[in-house]
Amino acid sequence: MNKLTSNRLVCVTIFVLAITEFLQSGMTAFAAAPIMGEVGMGPKEFSLVAAVYASVAILAISMQRWWVERIGGRSFLQLSAVVSIIGSLLCATSHSYTQFLLGRAVMGLGGGAFFTSGRMLIQHKLAGPQRFVGIRFLGSGIAISIAAAPWLASVAVSQDTWSAMYIAIAGLGVCIF
Repeated sequence: MNKLTSNRLVCVTIFVLAITEFLQSGMTAFAAAPIMGEVGMGPKEFSLVAAVYASVAILAISMQRWWVERIGGRSFLQLSAVVSIIGSLLCATSHSYTQFLLGRAVMGLGGGAFFTSGRMLIQHKLAGPQRFVGIRFLGSGIAISIAAAPWLASVAVSQDTWSAMYIAIAGLGVCIF
């Protein structure tokens, strides 16, 4: 594989990492009320779910370097993607507060470091002018997902398929491979 192709794949990976992280958090935030109604939890429980997700994501970010040093960057991303996919599917199939809480915790463990991974890929894999291209892919992923999250959440909720949001996130996780 030549250097140009390798840089393009790195940029696409950065884009998918950013979209996956920001899309799932945006859709969850915008569909909070329907999710609470479907899963049977109140605002306090939903706030706890958000806090647990954030705490586990911070733990994942803090352990990222340790994992990368032991299993390598590519293996870390693949393992994170698998864990995130499992968490997304747990959320999609949850019918109770505890199931949803478990799903979001697993999603945080797997996908919490996606954005940081994208930033590290820019720093370590792209040099010179290609670094700016990587930053553009990262920013584009953030902008697109922030803009698309409310729309996708509203489509899923209006079709009475809120769980489709998490199935879509699982599909994006597959793209990280």
